[in-house]
Amino acid sequence: MAAAVHYSGGGVGGAGLGVGGNDLQALIRVKERELHEIHDMRCGQLEKLVEERDGLLMASHNRFEQLKEDFRYNLTLLEARDAELARLEMLVEQKEGALLEIEAERRAVAGRLEVLELRDADRIEKHNQDKATSKVRKGRGGGGLFT
Repeated sequence: MAAAVHYSGGGVGGAGLGVGGNDLQALIRVKERELHEIHDMRCGQLEKLVEERDGLLMASHNRFEQLKEDFRYNLTLLEARDAELARLEMLVEQKEGALLEIEAERRAVAGRLEVLELRDADRIEKHNQDKATSKVRKGRGGGGLFT
């Protein structure tokens, strides 16, 4: 704060401050009061700025905490999704393997069926030939062993 200033003489004619000195002291007190008011006003402005900054800081901190919480939640969702995808991919691989086995078995069965159908066709043809031969023999020989 301002130091008190004392004048001891030195005015015009070497006399003390007298009435003019009182005016000067009053002016100094007024100026000191103005400085205190300016200082108090500036302190008030700075306190408001600090409160506003603290409010912004708190809002930013709350937003950051919310973002962290959202991130953790989303991360758990992604981890669960990844685990489900891995499970489904394994299941698809198993099903594809089973499908390949079934397809190989189907082809093998189809091949065996084709072979059996050819055998049956051969047997039927041979049977028909035997039948025709038998009819021819019966027709030539007069019908039997005792002719």
